[in-house]
Amino acid sequence: MDARRTVPARPDPEREARTLDLGAGWLATASVPVVVGWLLALGCLAALLLVQDDGAWRLWTVATGALAPAVGHIMRGTASTDDGDGDGARTN
Repeated sequence: MDARRTVPARPDPEREARTLDLGAGWLATASVPVVVGWLLALGCLAALLLVQDDGAWRLWTVATGALAPAVGHIMRGTASTDDGDGDGARTN
């Protein structure tokens, strides 16, 4: 057994910890496509839970709700690598 694992951890009284505070400007730092994707997924989930109807729309709603966050993340990823010339290549 390793000797480092037998020594108990001691708290550091000088360390300061803060709670996570997103504040009012969290949306300014969040990517719009990602937020829209997650809101769309939440809306699809709410529709599936609240509407008591059977039909083909439920399958499409599940597919949309599952794929919307992924599409938002992909859009954010391609937007961050695109430098504006349209080819999507990053130039440093």
